Amino acid sequence: MTAGPGERRRSRHRCPGARRERVAVVAAQGALDFTAAERVLYALDEARPQETGAAVLDLRQVTDIDSVALAVLQSGLGRLVEGGVRTAVADPAGRLVLLPGAGEQDERTALRPFDSREEAVAWCASGLAD
Repeated sequence: MTAGPGERRRSRHRCPGARRERVAVVAAQGALDFTAAERVLYALDEARPQETGAAVLDLRQVTDIDSVALAVLQSGLGRLVEGGVRTAVADPAGRLVLLPGAGEQDERTALRPFDSREEAVAWCASGLAD
């Protein structure tokens, strides 16, 4: 897992670089079980300064997610969204099936899946105030 302040690559979604740097990004890789899913959520919470309100989980390098890890991630990401955190998942393989109703608070906070980390970061950053 790696955590970073966000991506600096260009995107179709334009937003100031300062906002992009306030998006917490955590990348997971390999097979995820319960313990790994808990570590991912912890890293996501720790990487996100409380005032930013934006987080991206990058699952592009994940090879497998067992059913318990899937439930843990769905629940943890749902709690972030319910707490008003603009949350996105880079998951081109569609491994993380979003639960019905999860993250449907409003357009600003809804949990969104994306094919790339760049798109996910850009979407999260676009909702942050300058």
